[in-house]
Amino acid sequence: MRRVLFLFSFLVLGAAASAVHADSLALNFAADDPDTATATVTQAAGVLGTENWNNFTGATGSAMDLMSGSGAATSASVEWTSANTWRSGARDQGAGGDAQLMSGYLDYDDDPLTPPVITVSGVDGALGNPAYNVYVYVQGDSDQARGGEWTVNGVTQSLTDSDPFTTFVEGENYLLFTGVTGDVINVTSGGANTFRAPINGIEIVGVPEPGSLALVSLGVLGLGGYVRRR
Repeated sequence: MRRVLFLFSFLVLGAAASAVHADSLALNFAADDPDTATATVTQAAGVLGTENWNNFTGATGSAMDLMSGSGAATSASVEWTSANTWRSGARDQGAGGDAQLMSGYLDYDDDPLTPPVITVSGVDGALGNPAYNVYVYVQGDSDQARGGEWTVNGVTQSLTDSDPFTTFVEGENYLLFTGVTGDVINVTSGGANTFRAPINGIEIVGVPEPGSLALVSLGVLGLGGYVRRR
């Protein structure tokens, strides 16, 4: 009987742990910039080391059936617009996944005003979480410390980027928006100093329900007690 209870507890704990490690949608833009041979992400990249990225080409476009960070097919879709694509100095940092991600980007043009706009739809159906953390990757080609503002579902943050890219630093080459909700995620850039307010890529990462975290903690305590009693 004890073995049956132990096995049942182990299975419940495993299911809860899977919920804690939520999936993601990872999107890389401007993978076709002609002067950037390494802009297609082909290996683990980003702050979280996500292995599976959706690579997109062109200043404007759309795509359906996005792949999740775990490699699973989803029904999520994306549309994006921008002035053009360009490349950063990250292309000179080798062929690693991070350099690939931070090489090509959707560019911002202020004449006429054409900021990058990204809309990801079907997020709830793809990831099934109550909230999301959204990473916005930003690496322009300027060494003049220019930047701007980036907005995700109505919440705005700013940064001043620097070139070249070496490693990820929050507030310097990426922004993190926490607790974002909604089946549609909108990402835009702009602000007072906007000529270099690019978007290299974004990640939408599911945030597990607090109950899942509590269940894992209780499961660990319960299994620990069981082992001690044995």
